[in-house]
Amino acid sequence: MKRRYTILIMAISWLLCACQTTPATHAVVNKNDGTFDANLIISSSEHYDSASQAIVYSDEFSSTDNSVEFEIDIDTVLSTTAMPAVEVVPHYINETEAQRVAKALFGNAVFYDLDQTLSKDEIMQCITRWMPLASTDAMRELFPANSEDAIEWRVDQLKNSIESFTHAYEEAPADNPHSPCQWKFRKDSFYTGISDVNGENDSIEATTTVDEIPYKLSISVRNRNDYKLNAIFAYPREFIMLDQAIFRATHCRTVKPSNLQIEEISQRAEKILEQIDIGEWKIDECYLNSNDNGEYVICINAVPVLNGVPAIRLPQLNNLKSENAYASNYYLSNVSFKFSPNGDLLFFEFQSPVDVSDVLNENTAVLRPADILQKAKETLSLSDIYAYDYDSIVDLSRETDVNVGCKVSLNKIKYNLIRVKKPNTDDYYYYVPGYLFGGSIELFDKSTGAILSYFEDINLLALNAVDGSIVYMNNE
Repeated sequence: MKRRYTILIMAISWLLCACQTTPATHAVVNKNDGTFDANLIISSSEHYDSASQAIVYSDEFSSTDNSVEFEIDIDTVLSTTAMPAVEVVPHYINETEAQRVAKALFGNAVFYDLDQTLSKDEIMQCITRWMPLASTDAMRELFPANSEDAIEWRVDQLKNSIESFTHAYEEAPADNPHSPCQWKFRKDSFYTGISDVNGENDSIEATTTVDEIPYKLSISVRNRNDYKLNAIFAYPREFIMLDQAIFRATHCRTVKPSNLQIEEISQRAEKILEQIDIGEWKIDECYLNSNDNGEYVICINAVPVLNGVPAIRLPQLNNLKSENAYASNYYLSNVSFKFSPNGDLLFFEFQSPVDVSDVLNENTAVLRPADILQKAKETLSLSDIYAYDYDSIVDLSRETDVNVGCKVSLNKIKYNLIRVKKPNTDDYYYYVPGYLFGGSIELFDKSTGAILSYFEDINLLALNAVDGSIVYMNNE
């Protein structure tokens, strides 16, 4: 289902921005007309008696082609804090920072440059980890939802891996063959042996072992005309595809963690971010994820803070090579952690830090909430049913005689900073006040009223609060 959510978000943002019927009046502001840039330096004259404002708004309307029924039902409280307009540039991670990140995540663990050579001890650790699973009963316990054919296939593949590693053990070095990590950026081909004609990233690829878990640390930096990249990933190192499932089962099949455990791990993530000391971050999501196998994962995400105000979380960009004038060539800034209930690190992502190059306005003039809500209504009315789960609608129309209807409900709204690209440059971005509308989508049979599909907690529309223009949530 997660994949469909991603496709859905992409389709909505693209279709809202690219496939709208031209209205008689320009409901959607064109950012190329200069209004946005001029408004950035205008300061607000609003004075509020409190730091928050109640927003209550209800409305029902249809799209201009009558293919979508919309319902807006907003009842929330939004901040009235002064909102800045901030210009930022990518922060390019240096070698000292790379080492600092490693220490923040893994303490005083010893790191080695990534290579493909394994010692006898490392090979034996793999074989020891895999041997207990080399039977159908054990594999069925690891993958209880798999079919018998899939279980047998997995067992055969695992036995082949054990045999291959057993042969490799005979020729493997007895001593540690790895070179201590030099914390020097090298081209990707140093680690992969494969050159990229489009230009390689500068990378540091390192490994370590903590509490008997082998980890890989990957740091990539790119500053080229096509796109920019500053990314750090850390996760248990997989020697075969089965390893990920083994690590999760070993460390996450426990009793449900308490709220205190979750809070302690959240505090640990905050401390790690402080120790990394690259930009200011705020944890905006902390939740417990579980599956039918009884595995619990604590997920913690953070957004950047600019001039004291956090950014709104948006779906990550799907493409950095769009030629659209306002398309980003730098992933959205984000930090993600995944921990086992006992605090074992399962995944870490540090993506696209930024540096503030200028504070354009400390208290930016913005449209009133009532005006933004009207902009949202006008913008949504220009979309059609194919903006909401295009693939399903096409399939239903092709395979059946169902007359598909669509209901879109907006019931959530967030107000903070949103990143937009500075015009005519690939190196600068603005963080400006913005709104994110969320809600649900329901496809139904118009003849019977039967629900065909339902999605909730979907990001539906992002608007720039300065001029009411759409903030693109992808890079088509």
